[in-house]
Amino acid sequence: MFTHASSHVGRTALAAVLLVACATAGEDPKQGAAPASKPASREKVSGVILKVERLAEGDEALKTPWRLTVNTDVVWRDFVRDQALEPRKATAGGIAKAAAKGKDSVATKGHPSTEPMLTVVDLEPKTEITVRYRSSTDASSEGAVTPGGAFRAEEANDESVKQKPTQPPAAPGTRQGAAKPRSLEPMELKAGLWIDIEFKQVDGQNRARRITVLRPVRADAAPEKDPIPSTKSTAPGR
Repeated sequence: MFTHASSHVGRTALAAVLLVACATAGEDPKQGAAPASKPASREKVSGVILKVERLAEGDEALKTPWRLTVNTDVVWRDFVRDQALEPRKATAGGIAKAAAKGKDSVATKGHPSTEPMLTVVDLEPKTEITVRYRSSTDASSEGAVTPGGAFRAEEANDESVKQKPTQPPAAPGTRQGAAKPRSLEPMELKAGLWIDIEFKQVDGQNRARRITVLRPVRADAAPEKDPIPSTKSTAPGR
């Protein structure tokens, strides 16, 4: 009797094991596994700075309280209509003056600053902020360190010459590759400036990796001699 009972229990246990095995056989092996953490996605937007905020308290991870709101509804060809300058005026004019003019431009005022068209980014300690120049008829290149280089950058970016990529010549008076873009401090960023922003999304926040302030240069005024702008920031203490 004892042997019969033991045999019955053994068969019952075996049946239970088989049922569990059958039930799990059809399961997706990915189910139940710990979700893999998503890498921070990188994006790029362009537009006019609508607002620059210095927050009361910065994020501990960022250690900087600067935040930008950018209106991406403004397009380059509209913005440059009353913003593009002759090369020498572009290098001589200050960032603050350019921002004031950009803030008052027809394109900036004519485009609604609706929520879907706004991008908000926070600056990080390592956020790179530089100034470059772009031809008024060039809406896609990264621009150049000098106004003269802006025209060469547009040519190099043209579809008809992309098969023969060439290094844009250095500005007169400089060694090849020696020219560097002017750097800016966060407090020099003002509403009204056109910027390209490369950022990453971390925990639902946009964190800027690189910000380029693009100064528009008149396409019909290529300089005979390329003025070389200063690479130093004009912020206090620099």
